[in-house]
Amino acid sequence: MKNSYPFYLHKREVTNGAYWYVYYLDPSTGKQRTAISINTLRKKLGIHDRTSINRRRDAEYIAQKALDEGVVTFGKGDPLFTDYVLEFWDFEHSDYIRRRNLKNPNSLGPDYVKNMNSYFKNHALPLLPAKLKLSCVRTEHVEQIVNNLLDDGIIANATIAKVIQSMSVPLGEAKRLKMIRENPVSSLESLSTKPKRRGILTNSELQTIIYTMRSKAMNEEFDARVYLATTLSVFTGMRQGEIRAMRASSITLVDDDQGIITVSQAIAVYAGLKTTKGKRERQVPCPRWLCEELLRMASMNPYGTDLIFWSDTTSKNPVSSSFITQTYNKVVEDMLEVANECVGKKFEIEINGKKTKISMGEHLRTERNIVFHSLRHYYVTYMRGKIGDNLLQSVVGHQSAAMTNHYTHETQERILEVGRISTGILPYVE
Repeated sequence: MKNSYPFYLHKREVTNGAYWYVYYLDPSTGKQRTAISINTLRKKLGIHDRTSINRRRDAEYIAQKALDEGVVTFGKGDPLFTDYVLEFWDFEHSDYIRRRNLKNPNSLGPDYVKNMNSYFKNHALPLLPAKLKLSCVRTEHVEQIVNNLLDDGIIANATIAKVIQSMSVPLGEAKRLKMIRENPVSSLESLSTKPKRRGILTNSELQTIIYTMRSKAMNEEFDARVYLATTLSVFTGMRQGEIRAMRASSITLVDDDQGIITVSQAIAVYAGLKTTKGKRERQVPCPRWLCEELLRMASMNPYGTDLIFWSDTTSKNPVSSSFITQTYNKVVEDMLEVANECVGKKFEIEINGKKTKISMGEHLRTERNIVFHSLRHYYVTYMRGKIGDNLLQSVVGHQSAAMTNHYTHETQERILEVGRISTGILPYVE
C-alpha cells in the first residue's frame, strides 16, 4: 500500500514503552534523510508532554506538524507553498507565464493571471499553515480549504473550483519540474460546479428600465453612456467589454432603418484592449437611431478621439466596467423595489459570520441573479427560434453551436434580417 505521507516511521520497542523515529523523503531526490526522533520534534514544536507515544497516528501527527510549521526543511529548492504560488501567479516575474506566452503567444493574459492570484490570496492563503513547505502540501490541506469555503456558503462552487485551480496549476508545474513527487490536488474529490442559472428580465421590466434610463438621460439626470451601453446590449447581445471598446469608426449606417457594427476588439480590466472572446471579428446589426445616438456620444468625446464610451478622468481608457455595472444594478434594484412594493425595506444577510442589511431591491436582484450580462442572455433567448442557430452563433460571437445552446461570415442581407427581427425586442420611443 502506497504511503500517503512524505515520510516513513520506525517504531523501536523498549522496556518502558516505545520510541518513534521518522525518515523524511527529500522531494527533489526521493531519498531518505537521517532519522529524527519524534520526541525531538515534539520539543522543537514546543510540545512538552513527555508521555510515551504508542499509537502510529500520534507519531504521524507530530511528523506532519513538524513539516507544516517549518521545523523540517529541504533547503532553497523547497520554498514556502504560499510564496511559491504567489510568485507563480505574478504576471511580470513568473518564469512559467513567460515561457507559456513565448511558446503560445497570449495564452495566459494579465486578467486570467491576476484573477488566479486573487483567488489564492483571498480564499486559500488565509486557511493555510504559515510555514507550510511546498514539498509538504497534502491533499488534506487543499481539502480543508474546500470544506471551509463550502461551510461558509458565501462563494459559489464555481468560484471554489477556481480557488482549487489557483493551487493545482502551480502544483502541477512543481511536479513536472520534480520539485514534488505528486500533485496533491489530483486526489481531491470532485466538486459540482453547475452554474446558477442566469436571471432574465421580463419584457415589461426591460421596457421600464430602458425608458427610465432614457427619460432621465434626456433630462441630464442619468449618465447617457450607461443608458446607451444597456440599450446596445439589449439590441445586439454584445458583451460589456466589447461595448466599452467601441469606436465611431466601427459603425456603418446602411439604410434608413439600420446600421452595422463591426466587433473586433474588447476591453479587459488588466489586459486593456484585446481581441474579442472568440478571437474573431464579427458584424452585428443595430437600429439606425441607436447608431446615431452612439455617433453623437462619440462626437462629445472631450479628448478628440472617436471612442464612444469615453471616461471623465482619463483619455487612455473608456468608462470603467464597475461604473456601468453599479449604475445599471441600481436602476434594476429600484425597479424591483417598486414592482414588489417594498421601497425602503431592508433584508438581513450574513457575511463572514456578521449580519448586515441590504436593500430589498439588491436582495431580489441577487436572488434572481440579474446582472448586466443578463441583457445578452435576453437577446439570445428572444432571437432563438426566430433565426437559424448558425446565424445566431455568428452574430453573438459564440464559438460553437453547443455554446449557443447554452444560452463564418454572413452576408450583409442576412445580418440586416437579424436586425429587422431584433427591433421587436423594444419599440423605439421618440
